[in-house]
Amino acid sequence: VKLYVVGQRPPGKVKDLARDPHVIVTGMVEDVRSYYLRSAVAICPIRFGAGTLNKVIESLALGVPVVSTSQGCTGMRVKHGRDLLIADEPEEFAARVIELMENRALRDTLSAHGRQLVEREHDWEDIVSRLEEIYYEVLDERASRRG
Repeated sequence: VKLYVVGQRPPGKVKDLARDPHVIVTGMVEDVRSYYLRSAVAICPIRFGAGTLNKVIESLALGVPVVSTSQGCTGMRVKHGRDLLIADEPEEFAARVIELMENRALRDTLSAHGRQLVEREHDWEDIVSRLEEIYYEVLDERASRRG
């Protein structure tokens, strides 16, 4: 098993992980999809931050099962055990990753449900359509105030 840490500007503590031959810290990559697609499991051990994290959506969209902290999937309508696995304590998080690595049926189930979730909740046409509705509502409200 190898752990790939992919992303731009990894901090020194993360770079230091690469001393272990099973950990590869890539830094910025041209196309992150190739890393997702060769992965059995994607992890999002985020403990603090705000907003929905694209890395979870990207993984699910590509059919890669995810283990995330609660913080890592904030803002998403996900269900533990159906769409992904959620664990907040380090020991539990590691146990969920191992569980997924060892359980092909669970990986397949989470992969299918996670992808369906993204298709249902994060479809660009739906998002743009809703955004356009909001813009028109704002424009109509501004016009009605003026005249």
